[in-house]
Amino acid sequence: MKHMFAVLVASMFAAGAQASTLTITFDEPDGVFSSVDCGQAGTCQVYEIDGYRVTAIGFQETEPGDMWASSFTFDTFGGPEPWFVGIDRIDGGEFSILEIGEYYGDTDISSIGNGGYVNITQASFWSEYVPYAPVYLDDIVVSAVPIPAAVWLFGSALAGLGWMRRKQTT
Repeated sequence: MKHMFAVLVASMFAAGAQASTLTITFDEPDGVFSSVDCGQAGTCQVYEIDGYRVTAIGFQETEPGDMWASSFTFDTFGGPEPWFVGIDRIDGGEFSILEIGEYYGDTDISSIGNGGYVNITQASFWSEYVPYAPVYLDDIVVSAVPIPAAVWLFGSALAGLGWMRRKQTT
């Protein structure tokens, strides 16, 4: 019983995982650009940095030293098709978008920072259904969703109870 009490007390004071924030700007030298096949849209550009991936038609320099992710609608034989700028985590995990510094497009981003775009696995920012309507964004502040401290507390309590039960049966 003493051991069980010690495990529970130690668990109560265990620090929870902290969410780390990252501002994604496309002019960072640490990021990696690559190209992927996007089907009907042709070749898309991908930017990867610190476990996050941003997919867009391209990345363009809007002014010296300032790159933006960009996309647009394009004409197909069936009419204009929308395209987007998408963001996700490379490992498929959840994240939250806390802020977008620079944005031009049709997706309503007013809920960012107010409880919207929280605990998501991907986000897409669309352009309008008119030929060549653009969407641009830059300075995306994201945060990985951490495992809450309560999970560690609960897990250690279950392990302690299992250990006690095993000890009682022997």
